[in-house]
Amino acid sequence: MVDPLIVERLRQDAHGMHPGLFGHSHFASPLCRIETLAYTVGQKAPAVLAEASEILALVTAAKSAAPSRDEIAEAIEDVCGDELSGSCVNRIADAVMKLYRGR
Repeated sequence: MVDPLIVERLRQDAHGMHPGLFGHSHFASPLCRIETLAYTVGQKAPAVLAEASEILALVTAAKSAAPSRDEIAEAIEDVCGDELSGSCVNRIADAVMKLYRGR
């Protein structure tokens, strides 16, 4: 069964909204679109609800496999060493996360 809270989050993502992150994005990510389509298919064709739910679970797993902001910051620090200040590393990590989530 599909969780209604997940559905609402998917609808927000599909419209390019990332509440609490970086404001509005003008493009929904392909994974968000896949989630929305899987939900729609599951609602229109109850016979494939199990498969639609599996697609939703796989997309969620793919999204959670992404690097975290802290992992990105650590990678930047590893490459740049002491050449960048901590605040600069944080701003770069924030920018990378914004780009990553917007896709």
